[in-house]
Amino acid sequence: NIAGKVVLTTGVTPGGLGATFVETIAKYKPRLLILAGRNLSKVQATADKITSDPANAGVEVRALELDLASLKQVREASEKVLAYKEEAIDVVVNSA
Repeated sequence: NIAGKVVLTTGVTPGGLGATFVETIAKYKPRLLILAGRNLSKVQATADKITSDPANAGVEVRALELDLASLKQVREASEKVLAYKEEAIDVVVNSA
């Protein structure tokens, strides 16, 4: 059951497998979807698609710039996630 969970997914470029995954699970009402990818504008496009669908009302979505090939960027992204009010990530899906 994904309802109420915090889910972080990488590789959420529009039209890709990661984006399709998060668009699908949003219907099951996770508390928070953290969308991560190399290109923040593409990640934001996927986030906007999710939040604009009335069926996903109440699902919080955050976009995060994250290039897994860059240790510096991984550290920066992890600092941002650690600053979130949520205490844990329940599910991680690496689609990058």
